[in-house]
Amino acid sequence: MKDYYEILEVPVDATAEAIKEQYRFLAHAWHPDKFPSPSHKAKAEERIKEINEAYAILGDVTERALYDMERRGARTQADRGTRSAERAEPQREARSGRWTEEERIVRLGPWVTIPAGEFLYGDEKEKRILPAFQIMRYPVTQAQYQVFIDANPEYAAPFDDADWAKPYNWDRKTRRHPAGKSNHPVVLVSWNDAQAYCQWAGLRLPAEEEWEKAARGTDGRLYPWGNQSPDKTLCNFNQNERGTTPVGKYSPKGDSPNGCADMAGNVWEWTMSKYDASTYALRGGSWSSSVNLVRTAPRYWVVPSDGDYIIGFRCSLSP
Repeated sequence: MKDYYEILEVPVDATAEAIKEQYRFLAHAWHPDKFPSPSHKAKAEERIKEINEAYAILGDVTERALYDMERRGARTQADRGTRSAERAEPQREARSGRWTEEERIVRLGPWVTIPAGEFLYGDEKEKRILPAFQIMRYPVTQAQYQVFIDANPEYAAPFDDADWAKPYNWDRKTRRHPAGKSNHPVVLVSWNDAQAYCQWAGLRLPAEEEWEKAARGTDGRLYPWGNQSPDKTLCNFNQNERGTTPVGKYSPKGDSPNGCADMAGNVWEWTMSKYDASTYALRGGSWSSSVNLVRTAPRYWVVPSDGDYIIGFRCSLSP
């Protein structure tokens, strides 16, 4: 019996609203047009078919109730030893992080390829040259980070005792991400957390230069979309939304020349580059940042052990 909750990556007690939001996110993230190669496109088409099938059941009150009854009956009759054996190998594979390139692209995509060549870097617009690389179109979401937490039961889920962190804290008992934020960027993650996720997935954080080229292209523009000052239709900044927003909300209008989304505002993003001897560089500004800080050039710093509700990350891949 298919586990539609697992296919949609939602808990069995998820609300109808949460299921609908997660369906919209997955349908957007796995749209076949986002995958360039035929093999990746075919995998995406298979995934979309599963997602649509799952939502047809879980998105309908009556169908979901019938499915839950059948699911409980099937679980009662199933041999638990057999079920554990079937799931053990996928869990070992997830913990090892030994994913093939195709698996990484499909599971953590969509990806954007940034061509090799020159670009203008920083406020001084210095000419720099980078080899080609790939970067995630969106920041890592709460749902994507959930897969990492599920695969690594010894790793602490994002949590902070401060009052300001309450809307973004994960449930310490169930180790689930905040309800209704599946496709928001994961926050309360330190540089160390971001590194652990990347190592598990066989990926890496982008260097500052890579992040900036992905954000501004080659022409030295002030913002990902050009030189026009930001407004509520282009990015999440200046506390306009009073918190994080779903990734891709401002696409395509607010995207970079190469099609990267959320590179201005929403969350500051960790990079692999040192800011100084004891801190790492953050780029992009956040939902609380001013107009000046959501430009493509500003830098910020934080010690690697600290997280915040305005900090997230995205991953990169070398050719």
